[in-house]
Amino acid sequence: MGAVEASGIIKRQVFDIQPMIVHVAEHQAEIKVCNYCQTRVVATFPQGVNAPTQYGERIKAMAIYLNHQQLIPEDRLMEVFRDLFDLPISTATIVKIGQALAAKVAPYIETVTDYLKGAPVKNADETGFRIDGSTRWLHVLSNDKATVYRAAQRRNEIMKRLKGVVCHDYFRPYFRIKGVKHALCNAHILRELKALIEHDQEPWAQQMSRLLTFVGQSAKDEVKIRRYKWRLSPLYDEIVEKGLHYHESLMPLPQKRKGKQK
Repeated sequence: MGAVEASGIIKRQVFDIQPMIVHVAEHQAEIKVCNYCQTRVVATFPQGVNAPTQYGERIKAMAIYLNHQQLIPEDRLMEVFRDLFDLPISTATIVKIGQALAAKVAPYIETVTDYLKGAPVKNADETGFRIDGSTRWLHVLSNDKATVYRAAQRRNEIMKRLKGVVCHDYFRPYFRIKGVKHALCNAHILRELKALIEHDQEPWAQQMSRLLTFVGQSAKDEVKIRRYKWRLSPLYDEIVEKGLHYHESLMPLPQKRKGKQK
């Protein structure tokens, strides 16, 4: 029976990773001694090759990416290199790799910080985290193009010499910044309104939440904003008045034995 031509084909693809191995490139520098003056001359190594053994740029880049972008701790990252590449690398070396990069990018971070300080609109925030077993504060300054993080010992160490509009969460030290306009973070306001809706069941809070959600979702739609702009501000004021009236009509809280009545 003769060969039968295929009437068609069915394709199935399998994506996989090739075995990961560490490549070692050895550089040799020749040593020569002059026959006349006996001067010893050693050839130069390529730029960056400074030690008898060292880690290459790809390993350093992977260590930085996994440690700082994917937030894998140094001791676990040491296990990653050992298990995947059979490569011994200490936690101290991983830290030194990160510190070397930090020194290189310091001028760039300064440039980005100056840009954000002068940007027309920027967001500022802070959150607590741990460094060497002590509580520190991670401050952030950002807009839609750049972000800068800065560690500080105290929460109120707000960045100075800012211009334009600063959007924040109503943390009082932000209001001490001179020469700027203040905008309150819509996400924080919506979170507070959610508590008033779910726990206190205040009717005006639901109306305000819907309004601010609509404004946030429509912020980049210039046509929609122009269409409703004439109505948004009066509607906002109207809901605020409802909220004030609601709270002014509440009965005072029970008087405590000591202290000022709420």
